[in-house]
Amino acid sequence: MKQKSLFSFFGKPQKKLRLNDGESNQHAIQGEDEVKDRYIATSKVQAEEDQVASVAIEETDASSNDKVTVEKKALLAAPEKVALKTNVEEQHNDDTDTTQSKESDNSNSSSSDDDDDEEEEDHSKTADSDTSNSNSNSNPHEKSEYELMRERNIARNNARLKALGLFVGTSDVGSGANADNRKKQRRRTKAAKVTNKTAAIEPTRRSSRLSGVKMNYTDDSGQVMNQEGASFKKQTKDIEQVKEEEEQFKVSPLFDYQMNDGGASSSTITANEPGCNISNNGKIKTLVPSGKRLVPPAGLNAIYSLQFYNEHEVTNTSPTTSPSSWLVGAGKSGLIAVWDCNNSSRTTQEEDQISYVEPVMSWKGHGGRWIADARFLPPPDSSNINVPSRLLTAGNDGSVCHWDLSTASLTTGAPRLLHQTNKSLHASGIFSMDVKAQQEDCLIVTGSKDKSIAVSKMSRLADNDGALWRSQFHTSKVASVSFSSSTINPLIASASDDGLVGIHDMRIIGSDSNSTVACLEDSHVRPHSAVWKPLSDSIFLTAGLDDVIKLWDLRNTREPVVSFLVSFHGHVPASGKLKRIHRPTFFNMGSDSFILSGGENSHAISMFQVDEETNNASASLRSVFSRGKLPDGSGDVGSMAVHSNQVAVTVEGGEVIVLTPQS
Repeated sequence: MKQKSLFSFFGKPQKKLRLNDGESNQHAIQGEDEVKDRYIATSKVQAEEDQVASVAIEETDASSNDKVTVEKKALLAAPEKVALKTNVEEQHNDDTDTTQSKESDNSNSSSSDDDDDEEEEDHSKTADSDTSNSNSNSNPHEKSEYELMRERNIARNNARLKALGLFVGTSDVGSGANADNRKKQRRRTKAAKVTNKTAAIEPTRRSSRLSGVKMNYTDDSGQVMNQEGASFKKQTKDIEQVKEEEEQFKVSPLFDYQMNDGGASSSTITANEPGCNISNNGKIKTLVPSGKRLVPPAGLNAIYSLQFYNEHEVTNTSPTTSPSSWLVGAGKSGLIAVWDCNNSSRTTQEEDQISYVEPVMSWKGHGGRWIADARFLPPPDSSNINVPSRLLTAGNDGSVCHWDLSTASLTTGAPRLLHQTNKSLHASGIFSMDVKAQQEDCLIVTGSKDKSIAVSKMSRLADNDGALWRSQFHTSKVASVSFSSSTINPLIASASDDGLVGIHDMRIIGSDSNSTVACLEDSHVRPHSAVWKPLSDSIFLTAGLDDVIKLWDLRNTREPVVSFLVSFHGHVPASGKLKRIHRPTFFNMGSDSFILSGGENSHAISMFQVDEETNNASASLRSVFSRGKLPDGSGDVGSMAVHSNQVAVTVEGGEVIVLTPQS
């Protein structure tokens, strides 16, 4: 068999030489060195292929498809190495054949000169062929030896790929079209990498609120679609269901406590029973502590609003009226607490026993720094009238919140928030709120830092429809608003830092001045309170940062009758600048009517008697009738709430003390 010559790979020799025995041996040694070098190179390529193969075998354990993909990537990522290995192996085989041929010539001394001449003739033919291919202008489509060798290597590699199941197609790898495609693919890959580097990284969603819910997208027409192209209606139901499942509620402690017979008793208190220190003649002389102290929750160290839950909407009380046991307080840090005054968690062993009452419910209701007012709503017809079920709160975040007290969250203990207004009512914080129950709905009036008064309805809160009626009468913060007792067309009294007290009629539609039926100028220094007397549409009181409380009769504001225009003093020092707001309130017990107020540095409750029948012209300025005694160390009185024969007052530190009248 005719052996290939090394000249077919290394090219044309410079000069034909006839080798003698010594020269043949030396040439054979040099050929062996070249073969060793090529063998080393082949070994390196083989080692790299073995390493790639080992990686492919390791990844085969995960998946057979992964094995095929990895080996394919390995071969396609290093085609030059495969070609180089094939070339080196071919060169090694050729060199080995040539070396064996030369060694056979050197070892066989009986070789004829004809064989040497024939071999030289073959070399000369190959050299002449190479020279003619490189220098002559022969057929340009004729393939060179290198191209033929390259095609053999490609065929061999394709055979190996077929054996491994990795062969893709029979396309010509060396064609120019494929080369251009590879260049374009490289450009696209680089561009994709650059795009990935510069793309904005979206934050990772860590909340489990919407886990399991597929995200939605918008098509070209603007319709919201999910990933499968389905309508958004079913998707919305799924999200609402997830939200409903996220926040789970239970029966409120208020209702649970009442059902377990731990709440207030429905029996009445007579004048001779303990807890009511009124003699049979019904005349009240002062207020004394009842022995109950309501403990505030952590953080509620200043209460700005107190209210009893008025059973059956009882306003004019008597010594035998059933007291309300539920009390709500709200104030600093946006916190709210509800107590049952008939419940006590611990009692002291002292002679004067003190019962400490922990809140039944407490929660953070507003995001602002404080809550201005909290008001119980009348119960629905189907609910238990002995337990409050609805509550409204207003805070300095400018919103009004509607709470369902019949439910409580399993996680936070807070009642369900039914509605919360946005900035549709006020642009700034709310400083005062009052509620008037009507047959079909409830009216809500609010005064704000934005200098406006707004009236809305419960039915409008859910839709954030804004105010039903609005007034811009004042030019400064509105510190107080209140409804008169009329259930049909109640009037609104307002007090503002601008020094004005206004009486407004919602039935008058027009400018702000036209809706004001009465205006009291310079009545107080920065008036902060305007409160209607219960069961009256004409009598109201006012107070400000001065030392007087004034009683007004709307029927004759220009020429007042003395018996209905009375000033009270003595609850605060007559001299000096006042720093705290003390809001007075009415307290009715049978035929007796009083005005109660705290005072700066007084550490007591000041009582003023209002007796219309005995008033005369000489009594236009009245002093304190009596002072309600507070326990030692209580400090000044803040907010107050009254109902039946109970008076609740807040003292320093947020504690609430319950007092009862004494004759």
